[in-house]
Amino acid sequence: MPAETRLELPGFESTPRIAGNFIVFESRPGLLDVSDLYLYDLINNLLYQVTSTPLVTEQLSDVAILPDGTIRLVWASDEDGSSQRNVRGATITPSPSLMLGLVEQVSLLPKFGPGIGSFLNGLIVKLEHVLIAVQAGDTATACSDLRPSSIR
Repeated sequence: MPAETRLELPGFESTPRIAGNFIVFESRPGLLDVSDLYLYDLINNLLYQVTSTPLVTEQLSDVAILPDGTIRLVWASDEDGSSQRNVRGATITPSPSLMLGLVEQVSLLPKFGPGIGSFLNGLIVKLEHVLIAVQAGDTATACSDLRPSSIR
């Protein structure tokens, strides 16, 4: 189980919803300000701002993870007036650029002795395979390859 993480964000956050390793929540600078949606990736410790609408409040959000790893978000917005709600949604596909960046970062690590060096080389090969799977749309294989027991 991942360690507890506290996000230091200015303002007020509310109504968190979780699916898999992702949390969607609303955030606003002040109590009477409009809110935007954020998505937090627990595994990679990454925070994404999903909406940026200074005149619209997004609220009542929810998140789901589909079997292929695609993230689905749904929420209500008030761009037609404070007494009207529109239902909005977004589909987010995990980006291969995240994996590519990880492969590049690992490959820049200094060379170590035989034990560590062979581990890092194996890790780089594994990450390259995961990147290929993600680029091909095969997120099931990519996720399977990232299980701790498959990285040796």
